[in-house]
Amino acid sequence: MDRNVRASTYHAFIDPIRHLRKNLHISTRSYVTKVLLAHKRAYGVEFMKDGKRCVAMAKREVILAAGAVNSPQILMLSGIGPSEELIKHDIEIIEDLPVGKNLQDHLFFPGVFYRWHEHKFYDMSILERAKLWTENQRPLTPSLGQSAISFFNFEGPADSQPEIELFFFGPPIVSSDLAFIFGFDQEHMDAFRALDPTKDLCVNIELLHPRSRGTITLKSKDPRDFPLIDPNYFSDAEGKDIENMYLGVLAALSFNGTEAFRSQHAELLVIPFPQCDYKFEILSKPWWYCALRSIATTLFHPIGTTAMGPDPLTSVVNHELKVHGIQDLRVVDAGIMPDHVSGHPNAGVVMIAEKAADLIKKDHVRAYSPFEYSSHHNPHPYDNSYFK
Repeated sequence: MDRNVRASTYHAFIDPIRHLRKNLHISTRSYVTKVLLAHKRAYGVEFMKDGKRCVAMAKREVILAAGAVNSPQILMLSGIGPSEELIKHDIEIIEDLPVGKNLQDHLFFPGVFYRWHEHKFYDMSILERAKLWTENQRPLTPSLGQSAISFFNFEGPADSQPEIELFFFGPPIVSSDLAFIFGFDQEHMDAFRALDPTKDLCVNIELLHPRSRGTITLKSKDPRDFPLIDPNYFSDAEGKDIENMYLGVLAALSFNGTEAFRSQHAELLVIPFPQCDYKFEILSKPWWYCALRSIATTLFHPIGTTAMGPDPLTSVVNHELKVHGIQDLRVVDAGIMPDHVSGHPNAGVVMIAEKAADLIKKDHVRAYSPFEYSSHHNPHPYDNSYFK
């Protein structure tokens, strides 16, 4: 945090050194189209900038860090991926690997609402909100309005990994903004517009360890076409994903019996789910299942599409994040996680990058020791790329 503003990896790592490092070249508005390969060795990347084709050559290795959606796309466009997918798009097969498989995402359900009758959250003008922000006070400091988080495990001992996270959305998210941000259809947009951001609270249910697996595939061999994302939610054969989400709903409903909620005369708000209301008894288990299938959506935490592991049949990178069968190519992003984490993955992705920096220095810096070097305080001393 810096002045109560959420930090980012740019502010923590790039901004302090971007004018100091002679071997750091940042090319903005640049769209990578493929990794350049020869004899199963990566030697650079091709990218588009201002409508022109450009090439960045690597002296040592190529680091692909385009995220769990775009890294698989770039690999497949480069000829690294499932053979059937590459053949379908007439792309030469360089290495047959399960790229784009094993997609996992944190699914969440913003469908349990309470109205507090003894308390208003923040009923103020834009100028009043701006004044609070400049003074480093609420309500603009919480990330996305989140004000509390809890974890639940319904399948094992209390100290085992949780299956469900509950978190609150308060102002300014509880309003039509919520429906807009997550792309709900018009019927649900209308339902959310009836919410009062000064009184209403949303308890969100998040599935932390989905059993369902999705895919990232190519729409075409044109790199300008976005890849096809199929999260395949609620597809696990045993139905554990939707059952755990339903148990999370029950946990959220139990809040109304707590002293904190009773002291505010909290009232459960039942928002309409048009495709469910006429089929099932409202608040029944089948009704909640229908509601979950209607609006449960992504929390933007995709992982697993370039998973780490020892076997090229089931993974894409090894324990050093090097792509199986390809020299001088690593993937460093959330895609390498083989399974999801019990929480939001931002910190985990930063940790992956820090570990990758140590692995890279181990390969390229003589007598490297992780106890003597830090990727943040001792930048890599060698220039490893140039543009032409």
